[in-house]
Amino acid sequence: MVDDRIYLLIICFCLVIATIWAEKLAPVKEKAVGKRGILGLGYGLGGGIVDGRLAVSSGLAGAGVALGAGTIDLGATSHTHTTITRNIGVPVPVPHPVPVDRPVPVPVRVPVTVPVDRPVPVPVPKPYPVTIERTVAVPVDRPVGVPVPHPVAVPVIKPVGVPVPAPVAVPVVKPVAVPIPHHVPVALLRISK
Repeated sequence: MVDDRIYLLIICFCLVIATIWAEKLAPVKEKAVGKRGILGLGYGLGGGIVDGRLAVSSGLAGAGVALGAGTIDLGATSHTHTTITRNIGVPVPVPHPVPVDRPVPVPVRVPVTVPVDRPVPVPVPKPYPVTIERTVAVPVDRPVGVPVPHPVAVPVIKPVGVPVPAPVAVPVVKPVAVPIPHHVPVALLRISK
């Protein structure tokens, strides 16, 4: 038990020494922070607009070029207001009735005469007899049996017993409402005058 603890302490001590020794031998790397270049892709060329001028710089040679003309004046400006009107319409030759799928009730204050259609008699064809114009003979090569429902005697080879429940006498208590007199003794006290 003690030997296991000693081995464990030796292994932990060796790991701590190895970590410190590795940190001393590893070179220290400094993080380089610089411009990313053209369009931020890191190709070494940078540029932009500075004070209205186009500026281009190279990260490889350390050179820079600035081009620009400042503000360009194109002359006086004038504002005019123009109104454009177009008459767009759909030609309708004659007013025509349009069917309304969902009529909306609208209150009408003036009485309007509405033509009422009277029922029109429509002739209904009555049933008439149909005559057969020709008969067709159909040949029958064999007689066809037609089942006729009638009682058929079926022999019973082995009768099967079916249990039939027999009536069992069960006593049923029927309460009868009959008044039974109960005498309750009452003590009477006589008060003498």
